[in-house]
Amino acid sequence: AYLHPRTAADVPFCVWGCPVGLLPVAAVASWPALMRALRYALNAYGRLYAVGSVVNHSCCPNTERIMRHDGLSAFVARVTIEADEEVTTSYSDAVFGTPRWVRQLLLFHRFGFWCQCRRCQGMDCTQERLLLTSYNAAMQDTESFQRSARGLNKIARRVDYPVLTASIHWRHAVPCMFPLLALQASMIILGGLAVRASWRCVS
Repeated sequence: AYLHPRTAADVPFCVWGCPVGLLPVAAVASWPALMRALRYALNAYGRLYAVGSVVNHSCCPNTERIMRHDGLSAFVARVTIEADEEVTTSYSDAVFGTPRWVRQLLLFHRFGFWCQCRRCQGMDCTQERLLLTSYNAAMQDTESFQRSARGLNKIARRVDYPVLTASIHWRHAVPCMFPLLALQASMIILGGLAVRASWRCVS
């Protein structure tokens, strides 16, 4: 498997708010359905994309991901990308206009990593403001979005690709995600029982 996490040792501590890292590595490794659910949870964007999942997150991204109703998607540059600069996208719109500590917690809760992008590492405030202003302006440019959509439609007419509508996607996604959802529910129940028992002992 080339999707993250490749092995049980690569599983982040937290995924969708579930502290998977509390489980022994051997237990995770012996549970293939859970590994499959984790790979889906950490790589899906409306649909599960193999190539698209390799693009890293940035709180100051240079691309936007657009997607057709049939699942075909593409990354579109929204600001100038210099030679040798990494192509990045934002995993969550919630990172825009929020302080660093909020962004860090949101990304850790959802994806299990502490963001180390240039914005979170402390880039120049003026540069940060200029980049975010340019990015936001491009995002609000209706004409630019329409050009991107037309370009994606041209690709769709020329290339054969598997159609994956939202309904097909969810028919596969829900069973795939069940082990992670079941684990999350179990941890919540056990945590609640532990708190209840502790409260009884104290009172």
